[in-house]
Amino acid sequence: MSFLTTKDAEFKGAYNLFPVKELIGKRLRLTPLNLDGDAKRLFEIQNSNPNLFDYMPFGHFNDLIEFKAFLQHIMDKPSSLLYVMREIETDLIVGMEGYLNIVPEHKVMEVGYIFVDPAYQGKGYGLEASILLIEHAFSLGQFRVEWKTHHLNIPSQRLALKLGYTHEGVFRNHMFVKGLHRNSYYYSIIYQEYPQKAIMLALLLLASNVRSQTCTNPTPHVEWRELTSQQQTNYANAVKCLLAKPSKMSRLLRINSALEDLTYIHNTDSANIHNTAQFFAWHRALVTILAYSLKDRCGYTDPVPYWDWSVDSQAPDASSIWNTFGKASNYNGNCFADGAFADLTVQFGGQHCVTRGFTSAATSSADLGRTSGAIFGAMYSPEQIAPIMNYANFGDFHGWMEGLPHNNIHMGIGGEMGNPSISPNDPIFYMHHGNLDRLYYQWQNMDPVNRMFQYAGGNGPAYPNNPVASLNDVMFFYGLIPDCYVLDFMDLSLGGANGLACATYSNSITVAQASSSSIAKRSKFYESSGKVTDKETPDAYDRQHAYNLRYPNPSSDEFLKKWKYTDEDIAKIHKMEEYIRNYTDHLNSLPIEYPSRLGRTKKVVSHGKNVKLVDVKWQSKSKAELISEQALLKSLVKSYNKPPPTAHTYDKIPH
Repeated sequence: MSFLTTKDAEFKGAYNLFPVKELIGKRLRLTPLNLDGDAKRLFEIQNSNPNLFDYMPFGHFNDLIEFKAFLQHIMDKPSSLLYVMREIETDLIVGMEGYLNIVPEHKVMEVGYIFVDPAYQGKGYGLEASILLIEHAFSLGQFRVEWKTHHLNIPSQRLALKLGYTHEGVFRNHMFVKGLHRNSYYYSIIYQEYPQKAIMLALLLLASNVRSQTCTNPTPHVEWRELTSQQQTNYANAVKCLLAKPSKMSRLLRINSALEDLTYIHNTDSANIHNTAQFFAWHRALVTILAYSLKDRCGYTDPVPYWDWSVDSQAPDASSIWNTFGKASNYNGNCFADGAFADLTVQFGGQHCVTRGFTSAATSSADLGRTSGAIFGAMYSPEQIAPIMNYANFGDFHGWMEGLPHNNIHMGIGGEMGNPSISPNDPIFYMHHGNLDRLYYQWQNMDPVNRMFQYAGGNGPAYPNNPVASLNDVMFFYGLIPDCYVLDFMDLSLGGANGLACATYSNSITVAQASSSSIAKRSKFYESSGKVTDKETPDAYDRQHAYNLRYPNPSSDEFLKKWKYTDEDIAKIHKMEEYIRNYTDHLNSLPIEYPSRLGRTKKVVSHGKNVKLVDVKWQSKSKAELISEQALLKSLVKSYNKPPPTAHTYDKIPH
């Protein structure tokens, strides 16, 4: 930054409050606005974008004289100072930003008056200018910097959160603008919180390229059944290709393939990425690395699939996904006997064939072990996930999602998946974690202003000096890719980590056409003996009752201890599971006009006591269907007037 030795004497403004500086960044320099030299170019920018001032209390300006009078009015205020954004390479003015509401006695100022040439929007110029102004404000001894934005201006609110601001509240009807009352969201940063965030943002967003420039072609992630049969084959072949590619890690680590590289980094960082704040961000990064590796090393160009196990929750054994990933014969520690990965052998964890540990098929827990075949208990349906998705804070959402659905699927599949050290050896791992990331993506986008950059909790043992998690914590990948900031993987529309974190998720799938049997009225429950009972909720292994939701299979203490849960943590998880069981009973007791059927497999067809599993046709879930489903799920949660326990397990800070 360099001091300006001259200024236009006609401008009153805030020049007498502090030394005026030219602020120099990576691609921009901010210079105090000169009315005669700069106004014409700024007028051209506003003239090329009639919607530029939609959320502002001023504009659009019809002629240059009117526009210059407006700028002069601002610059004459003792609480304002305007800068123009100049691209360093071309010296072209690309926008304007400045300070307003400067209150020296309170050491507070606001950043605002921001607009950018439409040709340069989405390329990080406004972000870089804001960083320069915030850093300069604190260098002047300010204690607080503010940001206010219209309640409908979502991009501005997202930018505030990316800049490290904290949302403080809403000014209700505080201004009458363009014929309408305007609410204004207000945000602030205080000095003690900002310096590390500023350094992190500067490194992340300005060091080489602004990441939004690298997210012009996001990787699509879709549900497995949204792929054509040929695309499913292509995906399996691409994963097998990675299994045949040499490792990028040291040979001394005894890693046999490129896919095992991912198992290695997952195992090495296991204590830092489970039961800590990094769970979602780190595993999102792992799914991202897989997607990149499939394309880069094996030429895979189709969408990257995930498995939405919630649509199979009531009879997971009936899912068509096992046609590719291995059917019922793959249990009790045997090698995969069928599917695309039959006889899959890996080296990491000691040379062995990859196994699963499905429990034996049964119609109830009393019949376990009596029948052959591979099956595990019911999983979490959308209805049973709904209370988790309704949490407004990251800590509880994370705690419940990792503690229940995440663990449930790992334990149910068993074998390799039940072992945190080597679970990514099983290709189904990425289908499972892809779905968890889809749910996280969906949770963020249900309220992006308040959820996109929420982050809280404790760090693992690799951060002895930073036990409290923050967005500028570095995540480790041990040379497979460069280490990244947590912030890199918060918003997948920004293309963080040099463009790696650039993706979208589909809304999953829905039944193409529901049969009459899938909407039939609830009936009494038939036990395997044929006796009719009043039981409302089948247990996790039932496959006869066609209409009521089943209890998800609870996690065993043995499994949870393997995943490094303490006795206190295990007790809390069982309390959370008890809530889900009671909530399931409530759902099943509702009258038929509350059809809690969203997460049913739709493969179960019942006619009296005769039950059979049938294939159904799936189609992509539209945005309208997703919105309608979310509304129904919220109504179901609201109908159960008992708040779930807080997931303290994952909010605690390690000592």
